[in-house]
Amino acid sequence: MQEDVAQSALSAPVSTSREPSFSTQSNTVTLQQTAQPKSYAAVVAPAIRNFQRNVVSAVYSDLQEKERRSNNIIISGLKNTDYRDEKDVVTGMIYDEFGKNVTVKYCRRLGKADRTQNRPILVALSSAEDASFLIRNARMLRQSENNFVRTSIFINADLTPAEALAAYESRCARRQRRAEQLAKAAQRRQRRQSELMESDETTAGGSTSATTSVTARTTRSSASSRLNPMTPSFTPLVVTADVHNNPDT
Repeated sequence: MQEDVAQSALSAPVSTSREPSFSTQSNTVTLQQTAQPKSYAAVVAPAIRNFQRNVVSAVYSDLQEKERRSNNIIISGLKNTDYRDEKDVVTGMIYDEFGKNVTVKYCRRLGKADRTQNRPILVALSSAEDASFLIRNARMLRQSENNFVRTSIFINADLTPAEALAAYESRCARRQRRAEQLAKAAQRRQRRQSELMESDETTAGGSTSATTSVTARTTRSSASSRLNPMTPSFTPLVVTADVHNNPDT
């Protein structure tokens, strides 16, 4: 009986000491599971969805803005006037140059007020068809009988900010391509001129050497053919066979 009590007393501390270690391990596992970072897909997927929503919203807003501006045109170079309504001026100019009657809803100068420059004017027409017609046929102004209209008046579309940026980048790309083409053409012209100069120098060198040789030959021939009047007359020596055969000589 005493042995059983002793064994139970000895086993009690052991069981008590094991319980905290088990709880500590479980807490460690729980902390590790809690601190584990999220996967790459779980982090990136919401950002991609948010970006897609922003792109769709921007495109939709730009389409709405484009639809709102479809009735407008921008006229550049039109002089400021104080004694006539600009609606009448624009209507008369369009009729004179295009032979088309349009209804102008309103006109508004763009930019800061400046009496020294002719600021562009925003013209709102009654229909998008009239605006599209004027934009398509704006080149007719370059054949106008009016010298001022032919050289100074331009008609363009009322572009959205996105369209204006795309048009600007397209113009920059065209200018870059034109500059590269001009540079290549200049290099080809310079290379062609260098080749022509080299061929001319080669031809000139050959002709010079040929002329020099001809001149030398002419000098030698003239020197050999020239007679010296002071040279004494030449008397040939006649040697006979007797002279050679005479033993006394």
